[in-house]
Amino acid sequence: MLLLAGALALAGCNRVQYNAEDLSVDQVMSHEWISFHVDKYRIESKTVEPTEVGYDIVIHNINDSVQEIASFNNDGDCILITPQWAKYVNTPTYDVAFYRNLPDGKLESQWYDDMVCMVLQYGINYFPMYYPAYNEWCFVNMPEKSSRYKLMDDGKTVRVKATCTQKHCYADHCELVDDPITLYYDTERQMFVAGQHKAKWPNNWGFRYEIRDIRFDSRQSLLDSVFDLESPRYADYERSGGERFIPNRYGSRNTEMTDTVLDFPLVHLRTGDTITLRQLKGTTLIRPANLYMRHSDYYLAPDAYAPQVQNLIMLFTESSNVGLMRGIADSLGLADNLYYAKGITMALDLLWHDVILIDPDHKTLAAKPYDKHLPTWIKETLQPE
Repeated sequence: MLLLAGALALAGCNRVQYNAEDLSVDQVMSHEWISFHVDKYRIESKTVEPTEVGYDIVIHNINDSVQEIASFNNDGDCILITPQWAKYVNTPTYDVAFYRNLPDGKLESQWYDDMVCMVLQYGINYFPMYYPAYNEWCFVNMPEKSSRYKLMDDGKTVRVKATCTQKHCYADHCELVDDPITLYYDTERQMFVAGQHKAKWPNNWGFRYEIRDIRFDSRQSLLDSVFDLESPRYADYERSGGERFIPNRYGSRNTEMTDTVLDFPLVHLRTGDTITLRQLKGTTLIRPANLYMRHSDYYLAPDAYAPQVQNLIMLFTESSNVGLMRGIADSLGLADNLYYAKGITMALDLLWHDVILIDPDHKTLAAKPYDKHLPTWIKETLQPE
């Protein structure tokens, strides 16, 4: 009888069934300040690999309807959003920006929405319970059936099969899209600490987000320091605002050699000398150099496709931070065919097409989509059967 009583008491302390009402974040959200780190993982087939991007999130609950949320990712993007405005700082690219949330739907509001999207749908994806003041961007439908809730083997984590409804915006409209997600709730910390989405197509890929390093102390000094856009530390940064978007994030779809493109100054990373595409003789290949591509195989040598290509240019398009770019080149032992032209992507597509070939008459010979194999594409383009 004593053994039976003990077993019943133990069963009463260890719940096996949960529902939506059991998984509250009210205690956590009662704090004025909440901050944590988010690790992002890529799910491909049956593997889960960490991505290169992680986020530090700071939430300031000013009152029941007003939240400031800051996101700092390790690519160098720092964004602070409020319901009225957004501030942007990018240290690798030397950019700052300020956009207001205007009620009349002007272009400035579109750029404000872009900042909000980068914080909420990239920094803390699948965790809308932590930003109720921005509930038009995302919300989670918790399941009614207890069978959708499972206590994991650690005895403290509840796995939930739920649905996430997110706002997806395109050039001409926005729409709400439902996605199945899996959430993980820590019953000891009373927080959702992980979430993942695994698509059925293509290739069964998806993402997983995990929260760690949770703290509740004030981070006001951090926000004041980073987002003081009038600070002398930002004196050499390029400033955007109003209807002008941030140059390093802007992408044109044009692949033709317009006068703007042909006369755009390309600055040699080593010497500082300036050339233009119009001045070059022979066939030219342009490939964007990326601040975050830190492996030498990505960068092409000047003679990689000689003799068909006379000018092979690796072009940094995001930044005028010469010290950073030279540091990348030196660390990887790169050749001297490196140039930079911050802002050229506002006139030339080097995003959707990552290589452009220009003929000797300064006309676009071909533009390679990202999904094409470069050596094969070069061979087919320059040596057609």
